[in-house]
Amino acid sequence: ISITNEENDPAENRSNSFKLKIDNNDSYGGKLRFGYLVSPRTMLYAFAGIDVSRFESKFALAQTGVPEQSVEESHTKVGWMPGIGMETMLTDNLSLRTEGSYTWYNTLGYDATFSFGGDGYTNTNHISDTHKVRRGLFMLDLVYHFNN
Repeated sequence: ISITNEENDPAENRSNSFKLKIDNNDSYGGKLRFGYLVSPRTMLYAFAGIDVSRFESKFALAQTGVPEQSVEESHTKVGWMPGIGMETMLTDNLSLRTEGSYTWYNTLGYDATFSFGGDGYTNTNHISDTHKVRRGLFMLDLVYHFNN
């Protein structure tokens, strides 16, 4: 997620910009799947699980003539992950799996205060917001089975 907001004040010859960037680079989880054989080599299944993800947030505020100020935060969130899929055996040891899931995480919030000063004024900005974080995922896997 990346959000940029800019405000210009021509009368004061100033501009402000606010940037928010949220990255999700680490995610770990597990799931249980329950399926039904629709043919001897194909299974349709549903699954449910949890996903633990780390979100890195960076908030930056800049004003004309003043160095940018930024705050970085890290949040770990747990998400609920239901989904559906299908797996078909291509050979005795090789299968093709496709599945889709949608994960709902707890609300991600941030809170930051920035102060700028100069030319006889001080500008303090308090920024606070929350985001409902969701993720949809589609996977296509080629799986090798060692036990056959």
